[in-house]
Amino acid sequence: MSNDTVPANVEAMAAIARLAETDTVVRLAQDMRKAVSEYDRLCHLAAKHEKNAAGRYYAEGMEQAGDKHAALETALSQHKACTAEGALVQACLLIDSFIRLGEYGNDRDQQRQFDEDIRAANRLAFSVIDYLRSVCAFQPEAIGFEYQHLNPWLSADERLSHAGIALEEVR
Repeated sequence: MSNDTVPANVEAMAAIARLAETDTVVRLAQDMRKAVSEYDRLCHLAAKHEKNAAGRYYAEGMEQAGDKHAALETALSQHKACTAEGALVQACLLIDSFIRLGEYGNDRDQQRQFDEDIRAANRLAFSVIDYLRSVCAFQPEAIGFEYQHLNPWLSADERLSHAGIALEEVR
């Protein structure tokens, strides 16, 4: 690593820390990164000590870190992006969600988890889209992308309106 890289990394980490003070998505992503690092550390120690009592404690700690990671990943899909950095984090998580969705088979026992992951991916996608809509002059509807009726961040009434369904029709 060159000396030029170290200050840039320190500066970037300081900028992320400042952003995490006001951006929930970035803060959750930081916490998730820490949980993954702890999981990896404990996984190594659990394997190293698998034949003694310490291995059991490391393995339990590893499972706890994995649970924390899963909870933080779920929390990330529950918050709308409010910065470009938050939108970028959610776009990356969205890619992970689609990769995981591709791993599901036809096992009916996995259907509930599959449905939850689809809803989380949908929230992530619309969080990123809504943020980008707020900062871009271009609006996707101008070229025929009509999708707001699918936006889970909108109320049911707003979604019906975007779908062209009059509220009187459904009441």
